[in-house]
Amino acid sequence: HGERSPTHFSNNDPFKDPKYWVEGLGELTTKGKYRMYKLGEFIRQEYNQYLGDKYSPREVYVRSSIVERCIESTSSLLAGAYPPKQKDWEWNNGTDAQLGLVWQPFPIQTFMPVENDTVCYTWTLEKEKHIVDQLLEPILISTRYYWDSRLIQRLTAGGL
Repeated sequence: HGERSPTHFSNNDPFKDPKYWVEGLGELTTKGKYRMYKLGEFIRQEYNQYLGDKYSPREVYVRSSIVERCIESTSSLLAGAYPPKQKDWEWNNGTDAQLGLVWQPFPIQTFMPVENDTVCYTWTLEKEKHIVDQLLEPILISTRYYWDSRLIQRLTAGGL
């Protein structure tokens, strides 16, 4: 996520009063939102050929933790990466909703923190974790090799 306001302060910190942090403690700052938006624009510029010209919920799946600063970071990044630059993306429908001309709503899937997540259960027993790690290691290595070899091939062929 982008820059956030502090969560802890030293005793003599003159800015430890929450009144200085309008977003709330530990939340995404205005600068953090802006930088995530600019990162989205950069991603669009660099990967436009892969992202395509149109947003489709059938092609793009976004997941964030349930923490507000992470959802705001994701939303800001997507606003930069997927601006409504085509008529069929605009959602103002001829009304005075100017926001529909500059911002595209985007579904963001969330999940519970690890300690509360019964779907993505984490291994707490070392023996079981070790067994799973042994089973997954060949898959992870072959996947990494595949992508590394593709990158090396593109770099040496001048594809980037």
